[in-house]
Order: sequence, then structure tokens, then C-alpha cells
Amino acid sequence: MERWTEDERKQVRRELRRRLRASRPPLGKAVREDVRAFIAGRFETGGQGRLAAPFHVLRLAWKSDAFLGVLLYRVRAWLQGASVPILPTLIHRICVAFFDMSIDDYLVLGEGVYVPHGYLVIDGPVTIGRWCVLCPWVSIGLTPGTLEAPELGDGVFVGTGAKILGPVKIGDGAIIGAGSVVLKDVPAHTTVAGVPARVIRDQSHGVEPRSETP
Repeated sequence: MERWTEDERKQVRRELRRRLRASRPPLGKAVREDVRAFIAGRFETGGQGRLAAPFHVLRLAWKSDAFLGVLLYRVRAWLQGASVPILPTLIHRICVAFFDMSIDDYLVLGEGVYVPHGYLVIDGPVTIGRWCVLCPWVSIGLTPGTLEAPELGDGVFVGTGAKILGPVKIGDGAIIGAGSVVLKDVPAHTTVAGVPARVIRDQSHGVEPRSETP
């Protein structure tokens, strides 16, 4: 297996940091959209006015460990972008220890994410679009020997215990069934399930693929 030199690793890290700064949403916008996503996901109602957003941030951080974990990740990512030392690592340790949320430094997370109960592992330079739902015990990350990570579009639903691994692309509005293992690209507006995952429904046309017989 080809080994990376230290100079090559540093170059990769520099390129990833540049991509992160350009790709990540602003902190304020991301938190506001996360609040909206959590309010909708928890079937709550949100107030109006200038103080409504800060109030809901504090309320959700108190009531929902998952929201607090996402909020701390957003703060950690902002601190990393500002080149603040040590503190991002401490925040990461807190998230792992208290919320079972292990999120890679190089994740690009779109605004409006909803995480019902935490328990996430996201490893590598993963890209997750806007308004996605990540259920408990989800793993998204790399396969051995590659730095190419999954890319999730907007509005993707990832069911409990699902695994998305390797250089795969998940289209907008796709649904990943609970316990699925995704190793290949998933078209937009389709539902996949199984190990390995296969398309069981195409929402864009209302088609349910026939079962394959051996």
C-alpha cells in the first residue's frame, strides 16, 4: 500500500482547510436554521421577534442533548476557522464523552440539520447538505485506503443505525432505511434499504422496483 509522506499529508490538510472555509455556512445562519429544524422535528412552535431565536437556542440547549451537541460542533468549527488552539479539541472531547457524537474536523455540515437523539460517528471530509435528518447510531465515513468521503445532498433522511461509507453521493431528498449499509451512489428522491443498500422506491416517479429473484 502506498504511504503518504508528511509533506503530502500537510498539503492535503491545507487544501481541506481552504475548502472548509469556503464551504461552511456562517455560524449565525447555521444555528438559526438548526433551531428551526429542531423545532419542526420536535413538533413544537417557534415564537417571533428579535429575542425569539436566542431564547430557543438556550431552551433547546437545555432540553436537548442532541441540539447542544450540534451547537457545540458549530462553535468548534468556527473556532477552528479562527485558528483558536486547544479549545476546539476540548469541545470535541466533551461531545464524545457526554453526547456520543464524534464528528470529524473536516466535516462540511449544511444549515438546518436535525439530530433526534445524538449517537453519531462522522469520520473524514464528509459533506452533508441542508435540512438533513441524522437518526441515532448513524456512521458516515471513509473506507480503508482512501480519503474520499460521502457527500449527502439537501433534505436527506438517514435512518437509525445506517452506515454510509466511502466515496458515495447521496442525492437530494433520498431516504436511507434503518440499518442499511450504503456503499454505492443513491439517486435523488429514492429510498434505499438493506445490506448492501438497494433502491426499493423511487419517490420522484412513484415507482417501486420489483424484487430481484436469484
